[in-house]
Amino acid sequence: MGLPIWLGRRRAVIHSPFLPHACAEALSRDMDGTLTLFGKKPVIGHVDPRGGSLRKRIHYRNDLRTTMSLTIESSGGGSRIVARSFMSVYATVFMVFWFGMVSLVPLAALAAGSVEAALLSIPGFMLAFGIGLVVFGRWLARDEHDFLLAFIRNRVDGEIESLTDARSSPPIVS
Repeated sequence: MGLPIWLGRRRAVIHSPFLPHACAEALSRDMDGTLTLFGKKPVIGHVDPRGGSLRKRIHYRNDLRTTMSLTIESSGGGSRIVARSFMSVYATVFMVFWFGMVSLVPLAALAAGSVEAALLSIPGFMLAFGIGLVVFGRWLARDEHDFLLAFIRNRVDGEIESLTDARSSPPIVS
């Protein structure tokens, strides 16, 4: 459970008295679109009455930052917003590729029988660099999930579902 949270995978449910259309309007008012280059609003993304995607505006590049996906559903007289946070799919795929390729080089050298310490140290340094890069990028993104949840709660007058309620809710099937 610690590794998915560390890599940015988290889930929260927010209940709002607003209807889905009003939630989408309230969120969109304080967001810049995904293609806005020089915006000033604190959040970038898009939202419609069914859901959307959000990111915190940062003034530096971090491909390992947190993205939040929203699903907005009608619930009683208001809405139920399911927020899922994760790292970019592209960054995750690149990390799997990077660590896989770096791990294959020493294994191929061992299988071929030509093992030289100097040759095996290069993939070790590359592996250490990759791990350090991920740790630093995720450290920079450490508060983004909470920031985005607070942004949503403030805009839609919402309340976060308690952890016991979230665990007892039916599983999300994609």
